[in-house]
Amino acid sequence: MFLRTFVVENDIPLLLSKQTMMKMGMIIDMQNMIVSIKDSETSDQLECTDSGHVTIQISRQSKEGVTFHVAEQSDPEKTADFYHRYFAHSSANKIGKAIKTAKLERGSQIIEQLEKIDRTCDFCLRHKKRSAPHKKIGIPQGSTFNEVVAM
Repeated sequence: MFLRTFVVENDIPLLLSKQTMMKMGMIIDMQNMIVSIKDSETSDQLECTDSGHVTIQISRQSKEGVTFHVAEQSDPEKTADFYHRYFAHSSANKIGKAIKTAKLERGSQIIEQLEKIDRTCDFCLRHKKRSAPHKKIGIPQGSTFNEVVAM
């Protein structure tokens, strides 16, 4: 069984969300301690840690099993919409920098879609700060000395 992930140099577990496992069609048989993917002929043995957590042995060497890509969707429009919402309606420039750094396969297409979303997103148009900077001082209301007195 294969799962495409990003590797970081740290001693942290790879956790899969319920939504990800559902998308994969993962079937967990706790009675027999086996995990399999729907529409697949392969299965893997589950292991149990001392603390009682269920784990699956991950090997970078094995080439057999099922491949399921969860890192990047194939449709740039859907991917851009996901990133726009995931990053709390950040600007296309900010998200675009992260996409360029990650060197995604369809990065330029995703950035184009992000720019389009940035111009058309109802939430962003209502809540983003205006482009003109706030004034540091107010324009004088009076034109002559003591014309306007404020208390």
